[in-house]
Amino acid sequence: MMTKTVLKRGLMLACLTLLLAPAMFAQTRDTTPPEIWFTSPADSSTVSGKTKITFYSFDLGGIDRYELYVDGELKQTLLPTARNMYFVWSTREAGPHTLICRAYDRAGNIGTSPQITLYISK
Repeated sequence: MMTKTVLKRGLMLACLTLLLAPAMFAQTRDTTPPEIWFTSPADSSTVSGKTKITFYSFDLGGIDRYELYVDGELKQTLLPTARNMYFVWSTREAGPHTLICRAYDRAGNIGTSPQITLYISK
């Protein structure tokens, strides 16, 4: 008789543990997007030829990839394991061009830099 009682209590304890375990061990989900901004060239700069586009980003959970957009079009993707952490961009189209950079973290959050405008001279 005592064995049945012990088994019932053990089974009840196991069921209760299974019910409460998700709440007890739930991890906080990362919902904070990475911070990212251009460091050079400065907004409204005039450039020509190949231009080195440097940026800074930060995310506690780690970065998955970076993307450079020129005039709304994806131009380059860079992985954080790249040897050089910058983009090299060139165009034959003179005039103003708008650039943004996006950082994607490992949790799927996306950070977008402030937009800059570069003027291409010929």
